[in-house]
Amino acid sequence: MKRAYRALAWLLLLAFLLLALVACLKSAPATIPTLLPTVGPKATAFPTRTFTRTPSPTPTLTPTPTPTSTPSLSALARHMLELVNRDRQAAGLNPLEWDETAAQVGQAHAEEMVTHGYLSHWNFLGYGPEHRYFFAGGRDVVRENVYSFYQRYNPGEGVPIEDWEGTIASAQQKLMESPGHRENILQPSHTHVGIGIAYDPKRGELRIAQEFVDRYVAVEPVPGQVSLGGSLEVAGRVLPGASSPLLNLAYEPFPQPMTMEALNTTSTYQSAAETYQAVAPNLQGDRFAATIRFNATDKPGLYHLRIWVAQSGEQIVASDLIVAVQ
Repeated sequence: MKRAYRALAWLLLLAFLLLALVACLKSAPATIPTLLPTVGPKATAFPTRTFTRTPSPTPTLTPTPTPTSTPSLSALARHMLELVNRDRQAAGLNPLEWDETAAQVGQAHAEEMVTHGYLSHWNFLGYGPEHRYFFAGGRDVVRENVYSFYQRYNPGEGVPIEDWEGTIASAQQKLMESPGHRENILQPSHTHVGIGIAYDPKRGELRIAQEFVDRYVAVEPVPGQVSLGGSLEVAGRVLPGASSPLLNLAYEPFPQPMTMEALNTTSTYQSAAETYQAVAPNLQGDRFAATIRFNATDKPGLYHLRIWVAQSGEQIVASDLIVAVQ
């Protein structure tokens, strides 16, 4: 009997322990956290690449001198007149007088060229020297020299001009070394000149326009525009040193505006107007007059009334009057 009771007691104890184990399992969390070692910041050893780049050349800039004030450009133009006359007198030619209208035309053209950075005898409107001179009030014939000069550091900053008179003297010398410009400066028939000088200190750009004038007639003003089928009267007188005035008509289509690229491809100037008719003027002493008629069938455009005179044994153009006919 005692053995039976002992066995039963052990069975009851085992059953109790089994029930306690089941109860513990039921109360345990479903996921048991896994403890991982704490990892601190770590330097990642990526391979280092070294890039070698050829540096752009760094311009060596001379320290910019304290900018000097730009002298009077009109005074420099008068100084260039002295240089022109020095070269003419060295060639045995008459000195030239100053022409204010030609100077204004040259100044306007020099300023447009330096502002936009081009060099040409034409401007953005497609006008040449004779157009610009006539539209400004000139009544004579004009021939033009243009000159370009610049000096600047590599980044584009202009180098101040220290010796202005020397710069103008160098410009005159360069023009004299160019056959076409030299011929213009030393043309015996010239009587007057106007000079324009423009300068952009920021870009170190200089432009010069010399406008040479032959004055042998005094012409009365003509209307700037005439209708097809209309007419106009031309009258004037021959000045001392000239004689035997003749008149012819030349025609050109209305000039078209030009781009800067087109202007920079131009070189020697030649008028686009082509002579198509001679007109015999009425003469009375030193005076002349003529009536110019435009047919209704004529082409619209610019008509040039060119007055020729005898001067020093040669026939030269003394006046180029321009009329818009449409």
